[in-house]
Amino acid sequence: MTVRCGVFRRYLMSDTVKADAPGKAHFTAGPFPARQCSTPPLRFGISAVTELREGGGMSDSTRLERMQGVLVRAAMAASLCLAGSAAAAQSPHAQPHCTPVGGSVMTNFITPDTTLGTATGDLRGAVSASLLGVTPASDGTVVFSIQHHWTTDAGDTLEIAVAEAKAKEVATGLYAILSYPVSISGGTGRFAGASGTVYNIGAVDLNTQRTIFRYHGDVCFKMP
Repeated sequence: MTVRCGVFRRYLMSDTVKADAPGKAHFTAGPFPARQCSTPPLRFGISAVTELREGGGMSDSTRLERMQGVLVRAAMAASLCLAGSAAAAQSPHAQPHCTPVGGSVMTNFITPDTTLGTATGDLRGAVSASLLGVTPASDGTVVFSIQHHWTTDAGDTLEIAVAEAKAKEVATGLYAILSYPVSISGGTGRFAGASGTVYNIGAVDLNTQRTIFRYHGDVCFKMP
């Protein structure tokens, strides 16, 4: 990210000094156009100091005053350019960093409508799912409405919207999961401000009270 520093360069390269009071001096801006810079323009301050050290017919006191003014402006220019770069890097408009994720989830029913288990892979941790409802579809499938609770091994939580899992009974009490997108809409720790969707395939066995899934997708993390 570049920062406009031409105004600082004009101060550094100014060639006129006006004394307002004994021991005080300030510079007027020289005729230098604004330019783009990505680093503080310290070389201008060094050049100016070198010229002043050579004297050019100036008295020691005048040369000292000018050197002090150039050094002060060099430090100010460096600080302001760096501050501007830091502010730009922390802009709320910075693009999020997206990364693919994948792994598996395995749970057991602990009540007739709640499962609890573990996740492996990029989102490894503990997972719980609460069954909110079941809706039969005209094509012979059913749609499970599910609320997830997910905590990673690092202690971060994922905020997840209510998901819908489309399933088909392939044997008595055994359901194949045909479509199961899960949307992440924030969380804590690393997942604060994160967003993304993971897609699942798997099976739900009501006979043995067990489930198994494979997930894959992308999570976009908020830039610091």
